[in-house]
Amino acid sequence: MIHQYKLGDYNIVLDVCSGSVHAVDEVAYDIIAMYENNSRETVVAEIAAKYADREDITEADVEECYQQVTALKDMGKLFAPDTFESMAGHLKAKTSGVVKALCLHITHTCNLNCVCEFCDPDFAVFMFTPEISKEQLEYFVKTVCDIPKRESINENPPAQHIPCRAMSVRDAAFSASEEVDVDNAVGRVLSAASVGCPSAVPIVMCGEIIDIQATETFKYYGIEKCCVIK
Repeated sequence: MIHQYKLGDYNIVLDVCSGSVHAVDEVAYDIIAMYENNSRETVVAEIAAKYADREDITEADVEECYQQVTALKDMGKLFAPDTFESMAGHLKAKTSGVVKALCLHITHTCNLNCVCEFCDPDFAVFMFTPEISKEQLEYFVKTVCDIPKRESINENPPAQHIPCRAMSVRDAAFSASEEVDVDNAVGRVLSAASVGCPSAVPIVMCGEIIDIQATETFKYYGIEKCCVIK
């Protein structure tokens, strides 16, 4: 999932599923917005036409930028697959509608008035923009409070410790990787953090060795697969 917004002079692109944050120029920003739903020829032609009055931007520049965006996609830093999609049903069934804790996070202005930023069997984090009205917030609180109460979840998360580091985050992120079942990941080095959003805390950081305790935590949160270095 891609989330794009402008803040001051910055064009910011969040690739939510990989956790990557990119600060790009106007051309790259526009290319990324069109990338998934248009052919390369269409994207290059329309972006080149949009900036036709700019002497510093040629069609060749647009073509090169498109190739750079494609390279980031191939590296898993843009348009990364949603690793939580296959486990969404499992997480929903595990929570059974029970909410143990809520966190209201006031954040930057964007094109989302309210979004569930993060959710697991223990917590749900909702993100709002500063523009949300008092009435809307009261409506949200009432809606949450109207959720029928269920039996409390008494299962606690597995004990977690600090894994051993094998290499830097950068070296791990840029290494060749493959996706494996978490049961087959013990002893392997993580190449991409298995979290649903940049605000989530990873169980294992890129470059750290996955041990049996980490796999138990993966399973608790419904994570069935992870990316490791080949």
